[in-house]
Amino acid sequence: MKQSLISLLLVLMLTLSLIAGCSTSITLTIYHAGSLTIPFDSISEAFNQLYPNIAVRTEAAGSVVTIRKVTELGKRADIIASADYTLIPEIMFPEYADWYIAFARNQMVIC
Repeated sequence: MKQSLISLLLVLMLTLSLIAGCSTSITLTIYHAGSLTIPFDSISEAFNQLYPNIAVRTEAAGSVVTIRKVTELGKRADIIASADYTLIPEIMFPEYADWYIAFARNQMVIC
């Protein structure tokens, strides 16, 4: 979990470097899967401590709904985090995205 949080924080910082010179008031918009709410809340809090003048706005929904906010509703996001990374290339390539990072994974075990 700690490695995943570090990876996500790195993605946030990389995104910040891309938008840093855009304006004086910066909002980082993140659409993420509902299952990622707790990690993104933690990451957003840590990010705000490092960069207090950057507002982080997160929106949780199902992975497909999260992606369709961009592809069908025309909303703009700086980061999209899907619980199913295969949806990004399936639905968003090439018009809405041209790369992605698989930042975490898990597996189910029957005991």
